[in-house]
Amino acid sequence: DLQVTVSCPAWQQPLSAVVKAKADNGKTLDIALLELLELLRDHPCVLLDEEPVAIGQALYSYGYLKSYTNAAPVRPVNEGLTGNTPPLLKLQGAQIENGISGAALLNLKTGKICGMVKETRAAGFDLGGGAIPTRVVLEQFPQLRELQREFHQQDQQWTNLLKPTETLSPSSRSVTVEDDANSPIVTGDSNLVSSSNVVQQGKYNINASTMSGIHIGDVIHPSHPQTDRKQTIKKILMLSANPENPEVSRRRKEIKEIRGALGRAKHKNLFDLQDRSDIGAAELSEELLTIEPFVVDISGQESGIESLVLENIFNDATSKSSERLIARLFEFHNENIKCIILNKCYSEKQAKAIVQHIEFVVGISQSLKDNDTLDFLKTFYVHLGSERTVEDSYEAGRLSLEKKGVDNAHLPILLKKRDELKRRDLEEELEACNLEIEEKPNHATLWKKKADILKDLNRPEEMTKAYEKASSLDPENYKIRTREGDALEQLGKHKEAVSAYDKALELKEKDYKIWWKKGKALANSKEYNRAKEAYDNALVLKPPSPDNYIICREYGSILDKLGLYQKSIALYRESLGLEPKYRASSYERRQVYKKMYSSRG
Repeated sequence: DLQVTVSCPAWQQPLSAVVKAKADNGKTLDIALLELLELLRDHPCVLLDEEPVAIGQALYSYGYLKSYTNAAPVRPVNEGLTGNTPPLLKLQGAQIENGISGAALLNLKTGKICGMVKETRAAGFDLGGGAIPTRVVLEQFPQLRELQREFHQQDQQWTNLLKPTETLSPSSRSVTVEDDANSPIVTGDSNLVSSSNVVQQGKYNINASTMSGIHIGDVIHPSHPQTDRKQTIKKILMLSANPENPEVSRRRKEIKEIRGALGRAKHKNLFDLQDRSDIGAAELSEELLTIEPFVVDISGQESGIESLVLENIFNDATSKSSERLIARLFEFHNENIKCIILNKCYSEKQAKAIVQHIEFVVGISQSLKDNDTLDFLKTFYVHLGSERTVEDSYEAGRLSLEKKGVDNAHLPILLKKRDELKRRDLEEELEACNLEIEEKPNHATLWKKKADILKDLNRPEEMTKAYEKASSLDPENYKIRTREGDALEQLGKHKEAVSAYDKALELKEKDYKIWWKKGKALANSKEYNRAKEAYDNALVLKPPSPDNYIICREYGSILDKLGLYQKSIALYRESLGLEPKYRASSYERRQVYKKMYSSRG
């Protein structure tokens, strides 16, 4: 990972970071995902919005413009999408210039970040520019979704602050309505929000006292707009995978327990469980149309749900196209269905076909014990009934089983529409790449491209073979071996990564970066003695540079693991000498001191 320094005028000091991933197509896409190596306390984390932005929607951004030394807001309007691949949001009616590039773009209707400012049409004029949609960013860096979920699950500061309220306090000094706005806007010329520079429509519980101390550039998310409409009842439809052979006792127990779980949920009145376990294919489409379920829960010890969807027309001929027919059924009813649970009737092929049209599919294997299945479902539904997301509810249910020691092989799985669509895109890219290789079988770059695609598809064995082929065609190119090591390390194949780095070092023995990467991989595989040797070589070869404090800290951690406390402290001291405010080194050094004194008795 490349070490970099990140700075911001609002921060007291630069922070160190590593580049975890990059996406650059040489045209509209040139972004990188950074991971801070130091804790940034009390800094807001925005919510990301994958939904399409309406044409004409007012947007908001904030940055340090080249033409204006202080930070300033920018308020463009969405004009639609460009014809590029991937497309950009077209921004109009705002001055996009140097300094605003890379800034977050807030959708004033949803209160979420819908994009990242990318380019200008004409700097110095109010002609707008372009922005990379959040959807594209998340397609490139899908790990951000999980990081977002984890952060907002632990830190509910913004959710609590911005909960909808029936009325706003009469003493709220910041309530203002703009004539042409339907959404909250945060604006102002100073760096801190105060009663004089907060503007909002009045939908959310925000005022000057609650917002004090928040940086103007730190966009926040209004979790739920206040409306006069009644909240929609979400319906849960319970079905049997085989209506002709229902497992009456087990299913009745499940439904009873699920009702009980929903009854304990915080928002139990917003969910309605409807049992239709006795219906078959003839009634299924009509029930889906009439009930408009939010969740469809299908249960039964079956190898799929053909018997429910196809019923008496199911035969050898239709089995070949059953995935397509099942997918078409749920595509027709996908407007309301958010999640389908395949309880003991999970079929990988059917699930992947369904999830192209339904956002989430939960698969529960027949190998999972009935009691464990029930525990998962109860936890899932009590969280869902407390208005947690499907992903959060699934994770809570999975965690309940992990705590019981259930083997990973038996745990329920969650398929996501976005992941499946991305996978299919990658499969198409792979197919196209294979066709190119057929025409140019000795082209090393094509084999490297194939290996990169296979990495994204999480197929390490095929990926390794492709990298091996690329290396055989370009044997003096150490970068191919290094890239192979990086890919294996990202996939958690630490020992295989070490082997790839060793092959790279055979070609480029004096490259400190490869030694450094090898050391990290060895440390991750808990081979600390070998990691020590790799870090020794990296430090000897590494020239003085601003990021030396990072490698010293990492090496100090390895020496700590080996019980070499004094040497570890010396490395931490060196790290802090290079960067006195590096909190990670400071904290870890204190822990080593404690261990050293404790070991002396």
